Amino acid sequence: YTPAAAEVTGSLFLVYVDERGAVTWLDNSRYSAGKVLAEAPHFSTYGVACKPAPAFADISGHWAKDDVAFVAARGLLTGTGNKVFSPDGAMTRGMFVTALGRLAGISPDSYKSRRFTDVKADAYYAAYVEWAAQKGIVSGTGEGLFSPDAPVTREQLAVMMTNYAEQRGYTLPTPLAAVHFADSEQISAWAAEAVAAMQRAGIMAGKDENRFDPQASATRAETSAVLRRFVERVIDPGGTQKEV
Repeated sequence: YTPAAAEVTGSLFLVYVDERGAVTWLDNSRYSAGKVLAEAPHFSTYGVACKPAPAFADISGHWAKDDVAFVAARGLLTGTGNKVFSPDGAMTRGMFVTALGRLAGISPDSYKSRRFTDVKADAYYAAYVEWAAQKGIVSGTGEGLFSPDAPVTREQLAVMMTNYAEQRGYTLPTPLAAVHFADSEQISAWAAEAVAAMQRAGIMAGKDENRFDPQASATRAETSAVLRRFVERVIDPGGTQKEV
């Protein structure tokens, strides 16, 4: 596919139209080397369509502008109100599991039970928290709590992404050599393997002075970049999507 002059490649999707005329956008679509690729759920005739991302007033000139546009066009993450995205704001646990559930294409109606006392039934993230917990992607924070409004640390982000890949049946690539971060001793033992896997896959990288900064809160911009890299580098267009 050759993008039109006004088309941003991060907003290109494979789509199909069923016999009723309903259009389905494949959110794991990405553009690579003149092709639009996606993990197709079934055999059909597919087309290419462009769905521009919402316009946010606070991402112009930001290093993650394209990453934000990519996840916003797919509805994985939305704005924080008043046409802003808050790219440097913290990513919360509730926000992140919602993004993962949307990427997996789950049906929220299939996850109506609630195992955590601090997850209200009418919260936007409630079904996604239950799905992620059932699938072993996340766990609680103790005493029946999930802490949905707590920030996700960078090492937690690595663990959740690794768990997501395992649950969905994806194999993480290893194109990069392992890096020993200057603050490796600060990475929790339970997160060390996941951090290494995300680094070698090229999905997460260190910061200045070769630090991973494992206890720092992941920002919404960083999370957008992680989600985009996961779609582009991990999801296999020839793979079979797992049942969710």
